[in-house]
Amino acid sequence: MAWGVPVSGYCTLALIAAMAAAKHRCDHETLAVAMHGVHGELFVALGEALQGSTPHFVSVPMEQALTLVEGRHVFGDAQSSVTDNGPTTTDLFFTDARQFGLLTPDQWLPAAPLYGRPPDAGTPRTRNTVSA
Repeated sequence: MAWGVPVSGYCTLALIAAMAAAKHRCDHETLAVAMHGVHGELFVALGEALQGSTPHFVSVPMEQALTLVEGRHVFGDAQSSVTDNGPTTTDLFFTDARQFGLLTPDQWLPAAPLYGRPPDAGTPRTRNTVSA
């Protein structure tokens, strides 16, 4: 930026999927990534939804996450939350920026935040106000 060096970002879930696929030699169609979010929800993505330039993931309650990842190899810090009493294979993965090279160039994103859910707070203009 200041020195004219190009800067890129990446989706954390996409990097975890790429790391898992490389380590376990599994197809993206057989894996899922689950990461702890806020308010008891999990960020969940199926591996094939993380390919390409637009990663697709959802923020859902644990019960819905269990259904989404059923029968898949699950990776991410919420792996124990989505595998209770289920047959899903797991491995704990955290993002590691040193593994950025596992992503394809079309998975590189602009250096900007990527939000998985709407913010809890807003500016005074966006908050509901009570009128007298």
